[in-house]
Amino acid sequence: MDLVGRMIHLKGFVRAVESFNKERATSEVLEAEMPERIRRNRERLRFPVSVLAPGLPSIYLRRTGEERPNQAKSEPAELEAFSFLSTHRAIARSGLGFVTPPVPQQLFNKIDQLEVHVLEARPNGLKILKMLRGIGLDAAALIPQEAVLSLRRAGDVTIFSNFPLGLSILGGHTSPLCCSRPVWYRPLLPLTSAMQMEVNPPDGIYLGHSMRVLVLDCLQPDDPVRTMCSAGWHAIKTLLSGVKSSSFAQVNVRTEDEFRAALLANPSEILILCAHGQYLRDANSASVVIGDVPTQLTNLEGLPPVVLLSSCATSPRGVGAVSVADLLLRGGALAVISTLIPILASRNALLMMRFFEYLSLAVSGKAPLRTLADVWQATASTNALFDILTTSDRIATWAREPHANGDVVSEFMIRSAKRVRMTHLYEDTQLILEEIARDRGFLDVLRSTLKSQGFLPETLFYTMLGWPERIIVRDDVVERMNGRA
Repeated sequence: MDLVGRMIHLKGFVRAVESFNKERATSEVLEAEMPERIRRNRERLRFPVSVLAPGLPSIYLRRTGEERPNQAKSEPAELEAFSFLSTHRAIARSGLGFVTPPVPQQLFNKIDQLEVHVLEARPNGLKILKMLRGIGLDAAALIPQEAVLSLRRAGDVTIFSNFPLGLSILGGHTSPLCCSRPVWYRPLLPLTSAMQMEVNPPDGIYLGHSMRVLVLDCLQPDDPVRTMCSAGWHAIKTLLSGVKSSSFAQVNVRTEDEFRAALLANPSEILILCAHGQYLRDANSASVVIGDVPTQLTNLEGLPPVVLLSSCATSPRGVGAVSVADLLLRGGALAVISTLIPILASRNALLMMRFFEYLSLAVSGKAPLRTLADVWQATASTNALFDILTTSDRIATWAREPHANGDVVSEFMIRSAKRVRMTHLYEDTQLILEEIARDRGFLDVLRSTLKSQGFLPETLFYTMLGWPERIIVRDDVVERMNGRA
């Protein structure tokens, strides 16, 4: 039995013993039922996993003058730091940790090519799906075999890396790892900052008692995107109106000075930063634009613990760009949601609304989602449906048409119960949509559209950075202690 297998067996044994102790079982019962109890506990066992995937894009190393003859070989001090980060995080969360070989330059090149394709051309869904599959399979091949077993049993995954390893497609799966497990990132660039953040982690927060939401709208008054975003913020405000611990404020800002003043004047737990993103690949930077001036928002005061970047390409990874998302994390945010690529404003508004819907249900105790990581995973893993339904105007219109069984989304929710496997998320979602389309006489249109142009799985390009597991949305023990449950 390998190391991971032995650990799983031992944890299953310990939990079996604990359950027998609680039941005050006799020795006869223990002897008769122990093997089966261990087996059941092993099957249900989930644990945190930390992964460290070293490596930097060669273009970044050339720009900084750090290029080495053998890029795949790390210095001894780096190897010690890598081992410390992974091990420290695993011990802190009573889980497992491992270090992969360095991410090869070919993988960074593929991510860069994907980002460039979306930046410079009208996105082609079929091409993007093919590129994503190639990246996912190559990334999975990088993971040691015993580590693959731990990822299959992971309850959640912390990834220390400058590469989006959550896009890995494990053997036997058709969807990336980030579809089936809560995945969040802690950037390794610069390594000294990664070490400091690990040894001095920020305090956690509890949103169940206070969830003040602030929207800072940085768009120009005549920007056509602004109308679409405003509708989304209004929907979120309406959602939060039924949550006792929440409040909502929206402020329009035109300069960085106004931005900083608004942060201080409106203390909050969650910031939605609505702005255009600016990814300058040649300048190696990813910023947000306030008014018409790009900025990376360093040295902010009053930064809320949760920051949602409603902006394009604020966290690209192909060339090791200095990103505003990483800088906000270093500036004191506990969790930052950002994107690898440009995103459509309409889809982003929908995703944000769905995120706050799940967040509201969790805070109110109507959904069993304990942490911000859980809320984000629930949002992202169910958003595959909308990625497909927004493929074309014709499909989107069909999805809204009245029907005896309700609209397409309503019927999908009924049919998909216990049928959608998170490890095959997009495949199963498309299969169920085809069943609905067949019954409604729309199958030929749906299939021909998806076959000719594919769909853009934008949700896969959102990334969560930081410590979302330390942001507790609701906890029954805390609620009972405060006489709320």
